[in-house]
Amino acid sequence: MISISKFMHRLRNVTYLIENPRLIGVYQRGGIVPISHMLDHSWLREFDIATVLDIGANTGQFAVTINTIIPEAKVYSFEPLPDCFIELKARMANVKNFTALNLGIGEDKGELEFERNSFFCFIFFSKND
Repeated sequence: MISISKFMHRLRNVTYLIENPRLIGVYQRGGIVPISHMLDHSWLREFDIATVLDIGANTGQFAVTINTIIPEAKVYSFEPLPDCFIELKARMANVKNFTALNLGIGEDKGELEFERNSFFCFIFFSKND
């Protein structure tokens, strides 16, 4: 049986898609519908963002999302896990303004072991003071 919170999450996604049919492409390509809904505003496009860094790209959920909202921006996705990187490249294969890099970004140069988790969406926005 499906939990109420999972049902409500799905219902919210369907509502976003009905209200914003252009987000259907985000859903079909494996993007993040609630993030698309949150970022899909004219004020964001008015910044003329030329480059987006997607660090810890996983399988491209954010890359798909931001590419739909700002299709003219060049997206660089960094993903160190080989299996996720392969799926990322496949998912974004037809996107011209996209580069996938099979490496991680950190303070120190070297190799690290990764611990996997099932939660994929960590997005930070900081306000300039």
